[in-house]
Amino acid sequence: MATGTTGENIQIPPDAIGIAMYTKLSLIENELHDTKTLLRTQRKIVSLKGLLKGVRITDDEIETAKKSLFKHV
Repeated sequence: MATGTTGENIQIPPDAIGIAMYTKLSLIENELHDTKTLLRTQRKIVSLKGLLKGVRITDDEIETAKKSLFKHV
C-alpha cells in the first residue's frame, strides 16, 4: 500500500496491468523531465525572417500572440 500526495492510501495491484501502468507512467515522467530540461537549457534564438515571405503581421497581432503565449508567466 502506498500513500498519495494528499495522504490517502492507494493500493497498487501487483499484477501485470499495475506493472505496465507504472512502467508507462515512469516513461512519461522521464520524458517530461527531459523536455523541461531541454527547454531550460535551449536559449538559441531562431530567425523566422523569410519563412513567410510577403506576410504582413500587425503590431496588434503580435501583442495578441504575446498575451496568448505568455499568459501564465
